Amino acid sequence: MTPVCRACGEALGYRTSATDLPNLDDQLSFCLQCFNEIYKGIVLVWTDCPYPPSGTGTAPRQQEWLRSLNPEDAGPMDDSPIDLEAERLRVVGELTAFRDRCLPAFFAPGGIVPVWDDDLTLGGPDVANRPLHRWQGAVDRLALVLVEPDTRLDRAEFEDFLFEEPVPDFSVRGGRLIWRVSLGLYCNREPDAWAFLTRMGLEAEVEGDPVEFLNARITVARDWLFGLGVDHPNLGDTLCTLLPLLVEGNTDVLKEILDPETWRSIVFAEERTTPEVRANRLRLIDVQLPRYLNNALLHVFGSLANNNFEVILDQLLHPHLLGGYTDLFPHYIFGVLLGKVEILRRLPHA
Repeated sequence: MTPVCRACGEALGYRTSATDLPNLDDQLSFCLQCFNEIYKGIVLVWTDCPYPPSGTGTAPRQQEWLRSLNPEDAGPMDDSPIDLEAERLRVVGELTAFRDRCLPAFFAPGGIVPVWDDDLTLGGPDVANRPLHRWQGAVDRLALVLVEPDTRLDRAEFEDFLFEEPVPDFSVRGGRLIWRVSLGLYCNREPDAWAFLTRMGLEAEVEGDPVEFLNARITVARDWLFGLGVDHPNLGDTLCTLLPLLVEGNTDVLKEILDPETWRSIVFAEERTTPEVRANRLRLIDVQLPRYLNNALLHVFGSLANNNFEVILDQLLHPHLLGGYTDLFPHYIFGVLLGKVEILRRLPHA
């Protein structure tokens, strides 16, 4: 029997891992293409091998192979026809909006202060501070490799614009690509959703995907969050972790939570509060909450860039858009867009 790749089913003529050698029945073997993709983070989850990570394949050719074995083994895909040209044009539009609207807003006075020496080796917190024209040039380059399939795409070319490596993934629903490019806190979506549902007392009611369940109850999440109060000691961390999970629910509710005036109105509406406590909470809204919301916007933008890019544009006038975390805004959004381009490049062109 000819050994086959555990990811795509293609025949192998070699081993790629020492774990293959002891037991051929429990091979962990990948063809060269799949092996390179798992190394680069393009393909996240593999077939039913006994070694982590296990599960079902996520690359298009893996899905085709899995369906040929058993349609029930396929990942979160449906059979609706996909207009790939429309998907590409949508991402081109997002790249254009990022270049022409988002980046100038992030580099506005009070925002990103660029390091003007292009030859300077940057690292740590300065990694974001390439000049605006360099950022816009990188976006143009990424748009080019998307629309010109013969143009070479090398992730290393964009390393100056990545704070961390994006992990591309997607599913298909209703003929649309549903993006799941993981970056930052987005990588922990399911565990974080379970944790919040437990804190809200909803864990026993969860059916299916915990993130979808949480988004379907976004008003419950909002009321729970507001119930913590602006003086809760972990409010900052909670905002940064919870809000990115809520980007696929009612975005009007998300905007309400991000609005500092919502928090102010809650304080004024509290009936059984002493003047001293009210004054302290209002002071926190003016002094501490801006930093919390600026940090939360970073993670929210990274999540919105997947499937709700237009909401990012709505938030470019947010009163706390510019702050200590704005340096990283372009990195998170660009990383997600890069992940989308990498996947679209792998799908067939007309």
